[in-house]
Amino acid sequence: MIEEILSRYLFLYYIGIIKKHFFNLYFTFDNYDIIKKINTNKFGGHR
Repeated sequence: MIEEILSRYLFLYYIGIIKKHFFNLYFTFDNYDIIKKINTNKFGGHR
């Protein structure tokens, strides 16, 4: 019984960590893309 609760808790905990890392990566890549667009527009570059 205790093992079942612990395994379920760990499962949800790891899903939370993975989701957090995924969203952090997603937003940093998104921001990086936006910054790149702004810089290329400022200097009249391609893209």
